[in-house]
Amino acid sequence: MNVETEIPWPLAAREVILKAVACDNIDSYDEVENGSVSNCLGKDGGRIIISLQSLDSEDNGVQGLDIPPAKKGIVRVKVEGGFTIEKCPTDHVMMESSMQYDAKSSDNAGAPTSDDLVLVTFTFCADPQLALVPKSLINFFTRTAMGQMWNMFLNVAEEVKEGKRPAHLEAIEKKPELYEWIKERTRVMLGQSPSSS
Repeated sequence: MNVETEIPWPLAAREVILKAVACDNIDSYDEVENGSVSNCLGKDGGRIIISLQSLDSEDNGVQGLDIPPAKKGIVRVKVEGGFTIEKCPTDHVMMESSMQYDAKSSDNAGAPTSDDLVLVTFTFCADPQLALVPKSLINFFTRTAMGQMWNMFLNVAEEVKEGKRPAHLEAIEKKPELYEWIKERTRVMLGQSPSSS
């Protein structure tokens, strides 16, 4: 993925080329209790882990990639980080506010319960390639820009769910095996039976 961001003058635009690797650490197994079989999460599973690493032209040849040097006037940023996606623990600090938000934003007919919540944790380290990074720029990026980018991502997801983004729905329909696999793994992560939605 290639992301380019304009930054106010006098700073040059920044670019990052990201490589993502995902690991499905959701370990499910059948457990027999009182004569009935139920599907359970493994003791150390229940997570999807996505590692992010920036690439540059010195990484050419890695997995067959051909990465050109940064264009004139653009500085390539170095980043390492990742996501962890898991069922939200019932004692997590965001549980109460999330339930309140969902109760306000849904019609309550299909309002989510605490068993439906997924916790996404994002961590990263970045080298913005600046000799001196003003504190105001760091604060803007961490407090405002990251929050806005995440809100935009969530808004797109909601609009796809509501059928307001036909191009996204068409892309999903072109890869039914992938999206069915994602749905099934999410059900397992949440401890739901395969037939539940």
